[in-house]
Amino acid sequence: MCHMPVSSEQIIQMRGERPVAQYRPGQVLFYLDHRPMGLWLLLHGEVILRGRNQQRTYVTAPAVLGFVQLQTDVSYPATAQATTACEVVFIGREELGSDLSAFATANA
Repeated sequence: MCHMPVSSEQIIQMRGERPVAQYRPGQVLFYLDHRPMGLWLLLHGEVILRGRNQQRTYVTAPAVLGFVQLQTDVSYPATAQATTACEVVFIGREELGSDLSAFATANA
């Protein structure tokens, strides 16, 4: 789908000093078929990924959302919606630069 689990240590390292956004249950992080503009680090909470044909996947923190789509420049295959109160860090495409593999390796 559009998430990958990571350890608590990895997510803290990836976050760095970036600001944390608070999402309430029901708020949407990104929408199905939208172009990826960055990575979403799910620090705390849970989101549901709703894909085509009512496919549903629950993702619990810590996790990274949208990495594959950003790396391949493919639209999101699902809508990500908070099911609980969530803490999320967004890292924009421009901040990551052109080499996403190096970012993932450095933070793995």
